[in-house]
Amino acid sequence: MGYRIELEEIEHALVKLSQINQAAVIYQRENDAYGKLIGFVACSAEVDEKGLLAELANLLPEYMIPSSLVVKVELPKNPNGKVDRQQLRASLEQ
Repeated sequence: MGYRIELEEIEHALVKLSQINQAAVIYQRENDAYGKLIGFVACSAEVDEKGLLAELANLLPEYMIPSSLVVKVELPKNPNGKVDRQQLRASLEQ
């Protein structure tokens, strides 16, 4: 049985953490049966990924914790001013 995961809920929890200015989460499919959550965060200072994930575990159930976080100075935007998730996905393939 699978879980229903709302990516926005994870993003809202991430931005509640004091070090994070902006967040986006994508689902990356690994194969037909498996995928993983990847979190992208914009921070103004250097952060500890493991520490952030531990803090996030206080806010969300285990199945909603991203498997990894990618830290950036700023998240890319599309022409409408929203986070460009396609660019985030493409950055994982590089």
